[in-house]
Amino acid sequence: MNCNKIVIITALFFFTILNALAAGPCDDKDAIRLTKLNHDQDLVVSVGEWIHIELPAIGSAGYTWQISAHEPEYLNLVSTSAINTAKLPVVGAPMKMIWCLQALKEGWTEFNLDYFRPWEGAASATDHFSIRVMIIQQDPSK
Repeated sequence: MNCNKIVIITALFFFTILNALAAGPCDDKDAIRLTKLNHDQDLVVSVGEWIHIELPAIGSAGYTWQISAHEPEYLNLVSTSAINTAKLPVVGAPMKMIWCLQALKEGWTEFNLDYFRPWEGAASATDHFSIRVMIIQQDPSK
């Protein structure tokens, strides 16, 4: 087996292990999962529920999703991560960015993201993601 194949197989093995170890509360099957299709929607969640937001990006082009509105007293940002979704590591490869949030207290809030190159500033955003969240007390009968 040539050296390139060994390097690729080793890299894929370690990426697989790292992804498995990175599992967190938002990987729970009960987390509310949102994608770009949920942009500009209203969401009703109970205190304590988890929200998993996953958006596509092309990080090697310099574009990233940046939080533009977030009230931490309502939604706790537990983690953010970026995962390469390409089969092989290549320049310009697609990736996904993930935010894990937990609802903390009753009320209305928004969570907004803008997609832009940080050195060009938010005014140059080429895409947006927004959700409005109503947080309620959990139903005691559940």
